[in-house]
Amino acid sequence: MNESLKHYGLKTNIVDMDTMHEVAKEVLDKAAKAVATTYGPAGSHSMYAQLPRESAKFTKDGISVLEGIIFQGSLEHSLYKYVLESSRKVNRVVGDGTTTAFLATNELYKNLYSAIINKKFVVDGKSLRPHNLANGLRVVTNNITERILKNSVKIDFEDEKALEVINRIAYISLNNDKETSDILMEAYREVGINGEIDIQISSDDQYHIQKNAGYRLDYGYFSSVFANTDEASYEAENCRILLFNGIPNNLEHEELIKAIIVNHNEAGIPLTIIVGGFSARMSNYIHKLFHFASQNVSRRNVINIIQLPMVTKNNQERILDLSILLGAKIINVENNFLPGFEEMSAEEYFKINIKEKIGTGLEELEKQEYYGQAKVVSYNDYTLLNNVKGEENPILVQRLEEIINNIKRKLSEPNRNELEIANLRARKAFLEKSLVTLFIGGETDVVKKARADLFDDAIRAIKASKAYGYSRGCNLEIILACNELINEIDEEIKNNINDLESLSASKLMTTIIRDSFISLYKIILSSYYDEDGMETIINTSILEKKPFDITTFSSSDNVINPTLTDLLVLDTAISVVADLLITKQFILSVVEDNIYM
Repeated sequence: MNESLKHYGLKTNIVDMDTMHEVAKEVLDKAAKAVATTYGPAGSHSMYAQLPRESAKFTKDGISVLEGIIFQGSLEHSLYKYVLESSRKVNRVVGDGTTTAFLATNELYKNLYSAIINKKFVVDGKSLRPHNLANGLRVVTNNITERILKNSVKIDFEDEKALEVINRIAYISLNNDKETSDILMEAYREVGINGEIDIQISSDDQYHIQKNAGYRLDYGYFSSVFANTDEASYEAENCRILLFNGIPNNLEHEELIKAIIVNHNEAGIPLTIIVGGFSARMSNYIHKLFHFASQNVSRRNVINIIQLPMVTKNNQERILDLSILLGAKIINVENNFLPGFEEMSAEEYFKINIKEKIGTGLEELEKQEYYGQAKVVSYNDYTLLNNVKGEENPILVQRLEEIINNIKRKLSEPNRNELEIANLRARKAFLEKSLVTLFIGGETDVVKKARADLFDDAIRAIKASKAYGYSRGCNLEIILACNELINEIDEEIKNNINDLESLSASKLMTTIIRDSFISLYKIILSSYYDEDGMETIINTSILEKKPFDITTFSSSDNVINPTLTDLLVLDTAISVVADLLITKQFILSVVEDNIYM
């Protein structure tokens, strides 16, 4: 052999499976140890800074710590960002849980990877293949989820104690701060338990509550490019509004919207487009629309685009309600015809050139009152509508009253499930303009912003609890559900000797999930107790089915969280771990990034 070839090393951007898993384990463990210091009521502060732009700050917020962590290697950085972004979705929905989801992912991955390496998962004499293991994890998770939902406590809105329950959820979400939870409860007393609370920054250092006369959508602008104020909001008086009941599904609808955008930009008339739908195709379409608007709108900024998901019946009804409130016809994208051509045969329609169709469509939008009107204020996560056009029309006002009375009738009917009731109450609150603004005070703008974020998170937690109920805190509900499933599997093992290995694998998966969440429980207790003390408290907690309240140092039914938090934390952690387990290799962007060869 040529001597020079003996020492030749083949360079590639491929990282093999074993290396990738070892790096993932190390990355997760390193970040988890850093964020664990902030976890729970007894968590400590961390100091962080984004130098050279700002001075150092203190935070006990787990998300801030996680977002501040950087890994130098391309592989390490990519793996970390994937897990972090997956964990963040919990917070976006329920206002809390990112740290829990990240820590749970770390514990689950570490424990499952150890079991795999030590060949603990064996069926028919062979180790389970990664795909079979991932599928098994999802089946086990579904079984745990069923038990969590079964044990969830629903909020009785007719009970005088409902506000007390919401106060307990707010208190925990607001880091056990009674003063701030009392302020939030004062706002709920003002607006009602089903009302909406809009969080704003106060102009002074005091808190203020102001009753509003508007309507709130839980969806904001598609991109901050549409913002036209220093407060990163889109604001427009007498804003025209167009409603689409789905995804524009052909070239003609797309060209019509582009013409509408160009016309309003040239005339300087503010326009908000509300597009229904939620899918990969929808996101791609909105991105195209967004790029067109951002490139063709010269004024600052007349155009605003809002994506309203239509996957739930609640939101499908919301688009109909908006039509009445705004005095606007809905553009129906379910057929292929533009406004003005609905009665035409397909054969005749397709003979007309597209320019003529667009011209006629624009005229029909004006003549047939497709445009609604309101004062619009959009942020990144919600929109407020005031002075809506439909309130000026007695016929539309009567229709709204009929809808509200119909909702009241449905609420009085028996045999409706909790989610239906929650959606009906939310729709009624929307139509009745049950909305207040809570202005957040503080010594500095930085303090106000941090407090406002906390209040927003608490409101999301309350909404999740109203829709899905609440569960025992400290991850205890997940632990108890796992124990319940383990006991059922043990019974099956006694009665089913032909499937012992498969049942044993399911039991091991469930045990690893349980033990991983017990580890998280220990993190909460570790500031005050040694290993023996933590074991005693957790065993007592499981036996009594009561979480341990770190603020009173006793078991308590008052430690609760939204059931949806438990479900999303569990689902997120399992999904990430399953994805990692079935991954055979990692392809880096360039060869030079591969330091593992």
